[in-house]
Amino acid sequence: MKDFIPKIKKSDPSEKTRLLSARAYLMEGSYDKAIMECRAALHINSQCISARLLLAKIYSTYGKYDETIEECRAALIINNRLINAYLRLSYVYAEQGRYFEAITECKKAVQISPGNATAYFMLGELYIGQELYSEAIDALQIALKLNPKLTKARYKLSYAYLKQNRQSEALAEVEASLKLNSNSNRSHVILGDIYMKRREYTAALGEYQMALGVCPQFAEVHHKVGEVYFKLNQYTKATEYLKEALLINPKLFESHHLLGASYLKLGKPKKAVSHYRMALKINPLSEMHAGLGDIYALQGNHSKAASE
Repeated sequence: MKDFIPKIKKSDPSEKTRLLSARAYLMEGSYDKAIMECRAALHINSQCISARLLLAKIYSTYGKYDETIEECRAALIINNRLINAYLRLSYVYAEQGRYFEAITECKKAVQISPGNATAYFMLGELYIGQELYSEAIDALQIALKLNPKLTKARYKLSYAYLKQNRQSEALAEVEASLKLNSNSNRSHVILGDIYMKRREYTAALGEYQMALGVCPQFAEVHHKVGEVYFKLNQYTKATEYLKEALLINPKLFESHHLLGASYLKLGKPKKAVSHYRMALKINPLSEMHAGLGDIYALQGNHSKAASE
């Protein structure tokens, strides 16, 4: 994809018309044409903030993050109080793994617009990504004060509480989230996680199954169902769900690990070894070597056991 700056004639459409055309192209997925129209608008008026922000949106959709940053910065030179520019910068930096910069930009948005629930929600998400759960809880609580119907903030808050083992608070938030949206698959997952911590495996299974009913391609939830069945000593059922998780995402270390353990319980050491080996390929620093050593020892293969 190459940017193209068209030559503008006096008879050509105005800046406003160019922007309307760009938005229309964007809605139909014609990104190259949308970029051309934005560039045409900027050729008419280099100070056109709307064109800069629209370009930033298109570039971030493409995953062209350096260009996104450039357009956001150009817009902020014109007006340094653009909330959307700071939030998009925050998103892009997070996608690049530059979390300190992401948090910094999000905080700027919060400072400029302290009544913006979305900004506080994004800040909470960023804190969760850095495992700063106390800070995440503070930000998400503010987001919910500003917008009590922000379902995604409720299940994120529940998740943060759960990470701090504050189960009663986590339960209250996730139940409130499900009242707002009973089809929130992530809320069902978190509620299942709470039940798992309480060793209420049947209740956990019900929540995970409800999540799968909403989103059948959720690999991590297939894994969680497999984990429940493993806890219930139903190893054949566990293998069914773990294999499904790996069909969706073959690189799930935990699923290979648990599938290996399930096959071992079923008396199928060769299949167990295969999945332990796959787990080691994904995470060479894991403790799978010890498990493999135990399997080889049980099989009487002491030389291989020693090598592990």
